[in-house]
Amino acid sequence: MSNGDDVAPASPAGDAALAKDPTGQKRQGKNLAVGWIAKISMIISGFVLPRLISDNLGATQLGIWDFGWSLVAYFRLFGMGLASGLNRYVARYDAENEPELLKQIVATAGVIQIGVALI
Repeated sequence: MSNGDDVAPASPAGDAALAKDPTGQKRQGKNLAVGWIAKISMIISGFVLPRLISDNLGATQLGIWDFGWSLVAYFRLFGMGLASGLNRYVARYDAENEPELLKQIVATAGVIQIGVALI
């Protein structure tokens, strides 16, 4: 564990915002609304875009588009929550100033992603 001498000083504005709301509860409503708006727009575009592609570009192009989205869905499935876990531990080890553990978790995630990509 480091003594903290090599840590850059945080910005005063960031410290003030964190001191006012360290849990993030004030931002929770806004974040939830933005998340739902993004989901709803994705659902609506899922109904509108295929029709537009089919009408304007043809069935072949629609098939290619559908195949691309199915690949994206499978890659998300293969990820198995890796990104969420990586985000958690990167933030934790960065906050605890543990550069060796940070390097290990990022390297491990990279190896797993390369393995999944090769499969």
